[in-house]
Amino acid sequence: MFTSVGSSGERKCTNDNTSSINNYLSAHTVPPNLIGKHKSGDWSGGDGVLPGRATLGPLFLMATTPVFSIVFVHVVTQLDGNFLEFFRKTLAQGFFSTIYNIWPTPWDPLAWKMILGFMVFQLILIKLLPGKEFKATVTPKGNQPT
Repeated sequence: MFTSVGSSGERKCTNDNTSSINNYLSAHTVPPNLIGKHKSGDWSGGDGVLPGRATLGPLFLMATTPVFSIVFVHVVTQLDGNFLEFFRKTLAQGFFSTIYNIWPTPWDPLAWKMILGFMVFQLILIKLLPGKEFKATVTPKGNQPT
């Protein structure tokens, strides 16, 4: 089955037994006078359902992702993946107290050794395995990033 666009913009199926398909296509085709009339060009077709989604949504994700990650790692490593035990602990101690108790310290020597080791490894790779120089296209101001 192939579809083609007719002279007036409607879609038609080129198969012989296609009356029901052509009826479906003509009923579900956006009229040419409505194409490009939306407020926004994205898939949502406008401002969206939730007010403030351009600011509150990203702020919510930035605030909850680290907490979720820390909780997930704690449950998997310390509680053997038992999320029910974590919820019991949270109910007994309170949410913020539980998060405070499981939150890792930023002064952990093992974490700093891992970070510094990664930095040294990356510096060694940069110096020992340099790739060929890449020059990007010239910007409108005349700069050429490398």
